[in-house]
Amino acid sequence: MAARFKFKSIRNGCLLGMYLIQPDGHYRPVAEVIMPMDGDWRADVDFYDELEKAYRSRLNKAIGQGEEPYQPY
Repeated sequence: MAARFKFKSIRNGCLLGMYLIQPDGHYRPVAEVIMPMDGDWRADVDFYDELEKAYRSRLNKAIGQGEEPYQPY
């Protein structure tokens, strides 16, 4: 069920925002995180991927579908 949802990241300086895009196209904020200002963008991308995977898993449980294989899109 959560596979119908997409996620979008928006970065502004050291702030990293994660937004849920609903099937009707509306954006909903999920998380806003202050990332360390160390210039390691690869670590930031890895962190975002883990955050998205954890939220998708939790969303699947809330919807009642149980665990579903992780699908990035």
